[in-house]
Amino acid sequence: MKKRVVITTLLSAILFCSMMTLSSASPLADSGPNTNTFNSIGMWLAIIMILMFYIIPLILYMTGMDTMKYVLAVFCGIGLLINLALIPINLLIGEVSGQNAPITMAVIAICAATCVVNIIWYVIAFRSRKALQDS
Repeated sequence: MKKRVVITTLLSAILFCSMMTLSSASPLADSGPNTNTFNSIGMWLAIIMILMFYIIPLILYMTGMDTMKYVLAVFCGIGLLINLALIPINLLIGEVSGQNAPITMAVIAICAATCVVNIIWYVIAFRSRKALQDS
């Protein structure tokens, strides 16, 4: 069961970092003075911070601290909320700016995929042992 949690967590981290990278190249990056632009130091620092939030609790979880699953659940929940919020924001910015570019649709697709993976993470992480034996 831990193996599935680890794989799903890593997939969630990769998708979240992909969302950050694509968002920094989309019209969303032009929405204000404090946004990260593609390949900027801010973008790389954001990616490193995201990876630290995923990797440190994941390593502790893999070493036997099962309570880290709840810390990961909080981070997955925050990621889920962020990605759910970014879908309509990207649609709105794409419509208002008139730049409904393929990159905007790619950001929306990555956000949707991240949401799906995070929901699957919850199912895998918190499914009862009895449910695992029945399947």
